[in-house]
Amino acid sequence: MVSISGTEQGTWSIRANYTGQPEFGGSVTLVGGSWRFLFISEAFLHGKVVSGTVTWPADQNTDRGCGDGVAVATANLSLTGGGSATVTGCLHDLPKGSVIPPKVWGTFKFNF
Repeated sequence: MVSISGTEQGTWSIRANYTGQPEFGGSVTLVGGSWRFLFISEAFLHGKVVSGTVTWPADQNTDRGCGDGVAVATANLSLTGGGSATVTGCLHDLPKGSVIPPKVWGTFKFNF
């Protein structure tokens, strides 16, 4: 297993498959995909998206805890080599075409 030291900060990406329609007042269910995390210390973790949800506020002027018009996201992840992780965060991607590239930020919790 990778030893994580230093600040435990880094850059990450998630490619998620989902059901549902991304829209204000709506939500989607995460049904698969992949993720990876590259730590500043150069440690690297990756795995599969197991499940999760993304929920958008009613409109672009409503805040669900991430800012006006920004969705709240949670994902359960598996780690290649064993273990799991959860990520909670925010996704700013609506109105469609207005946020390019979409912005995402959040916090990971690893369970080795």
